[in-house]
Amino acid sequence: LFGHSYGGLFTLHTLFTRPGSFQRYFAASPSIWWNQRYILTEKAAFLDRKDSAGTSGMVRFTVGSLEQSPSPLQQANPRAKQVADRRQVDNSRELSAELRAAGLDAEFVLFENENHGSARVPAVNQAIRFAFAAPVPKPDPAR
Repeated sequence: LFGHSYGGLFTLHTLFTRPGSFQRYFAASPSIWWNQRYILTEKAAFLDRKDSAGTSGMVRFTVGSLEQSPSPLQQANPRAKQVADRRQVDNSRELSAELRAAGLDAEFVLFENENHGSARVPAVNQAIRFAFAAPVPKPDPAR
């Protein structure tokens, strides 16, 4: 499942509420900030029941570096403070790390010098490779 922006938020919602629906989840520039970061309450409930649900899906986060730290030319834009306050990069990086620490195959990718709109192109390219990549065998814990 691939989603960008609010679609990325939907991707996370699906992972957290219906984790068996897909094997791979790709959240590009997910709007984690939306509704006072409500998605993180769904994440907490997901992690509380993850072991019993047997979730083994892979999740990838991508975001453009300019989605949180506008370039000097963009600093004059009235939305620059809003962009910084939404913490788009930090939110994705932190959520990816938390899911990885909980045992999920989670990865975070930052696209340098890309903004919310331009980050879609490299995200789609990576999502296609991600969707069709051969599964990586899990190491045998007995070895």
